[in-house]
Amino acid sequence: MSDSKNTLPPRSRRQRSAEDTLPPQREKAAGDSSGQGAVLLGKYRVLEELGRGGMGVVCRCFDEISKTEVAIKTLAPELAASSWEMEKIRENYQIVNKLHHPHIANYNALEFDESRGEYLLVMEYVEGEELRYYLRRVKEAGDFSEKKALTLIRQAAEAIDFAHSMKVLHRDIKPANMMVDRYGRVKVLDFGLAAQIHSSLSKVSVTKLDSTAGTVSYMAPEQWRGQVPDERADQYALAATVYEIFAGVPPFENADHEILRQCVLTETPRPLRDVPEYINTAVLRALSKKPEERFESCTAFAEALSGKIDPQEDRSSETKEVYSDFADQYYDLDYALEELEKKAKALELSFDANTDYQRLARNGKKAFEFKDYARAVRYFSDALAIGEKIVAEEEARRKAEEEARRKAEERAAE
Repeated sequence: MSDSKNTLPPRSRRQRSAEDTLPPQREKAAGDSSGQGAVLLGKYRVLEELGRGGMGVVCRCFDEISKTEVAIKTLAPELAASSWEMEKIRENYQIVNKLHHPHIANYNALEFDESRGEYLLVMEYVEGEELRYYLRRVKEAGDFSEKKALTLIRQAAEAIDFAHSMKVLHRDIKPANMMVDRYGRVKVLDFGLAAQIHSSLSKVSVTKLDSTAGTVSYMAPEQWRGQVPDERADQYALAATVYEIFAGVPPFENADHEILRQCVLTETPRPLRDVPEYINTAVLRALSKKPEERFESCTAFAEALSGKIDPQEDRSSETKEVYSDFADQYYDLDYALEELEKKAKALELSFDANTDYQRLARNGKKAFEFKDYARAVRYFSDALAIGEKIVAEEEARRKAEEEARRKAEERAAE
């Protein structure tokens, strides 16, 4: 395995922002008062600036109401001036705001600050290190192992597949968008929305920005060709990240974008050294020029990396059989939920106010639409358990009331 001397120097343990990779910011807007101690929207006290770039400034803030730390990104004023582009950003926000997963950093709010004339994006603050710096630190401490690295990749893969089941692409998977928190768990940052903000700003900004969504060293061949990416482009970027973990550099790297483009489209990456052959084979398959030659999901890629499945095996027939089984389970659970809701209605109960039940039922239907039958079954199973508990508690309450009434009547008769 190659050493880590080609990786970047370590940085402090803090939330990282996508701004670190962006071009220098334009001149400050007159309303830019996001210095330490400033209060945004009357409740977010600025603790420190984390980064700034072409899309705005990112600060670590303290929410005086919830008493928690958050990360706030100020969106460039040009965006607020374009109602058309802001509407697209708001629509995108409504989608990604529903991504609740243990390994995805949440978007909390998108609010307009009238005093500054800017939109503020409030996000979960992740205290930790970027993936590449974390791995460099554990390597230097002699605590690095393939298992440790692949556990983190497995967590990221599950987060990406979850977003895909909700029909959300990341569009910029890279080490800088993966934080390892203080518990050693991955949190994937900037799901989808950052790419939309960058795309919108490139259209309205007076400063030239690259309108390409994604970071060039991790972009799939189809993105370089100008094709609309799908979930397999995120898998390619994840594979490029894995390649960098073991090689110290991405599969292809060149300051000249045209040369880099030609390499991505026509060249085969050098095989990884000092790793098991199944890791090398899995990475090269996920880096295939043709999307259809990659794995059926990021989780399948992670399984191949760990040696749980043969990275060269064609699992299409097996997958169809498994999906068929899960589809049958889904329909059974869907029927069970319908019957349970009829029973609840007869008891004059409603599940509408139970946010967990509604979220699971909604996510199950979306996962099924996306043909992620295994996840759909899991969502529906959890929803059914919650619904059955609500009904059982109501039935027990009514039974207790009936018993109490009966005893009261017996005492009155005596």
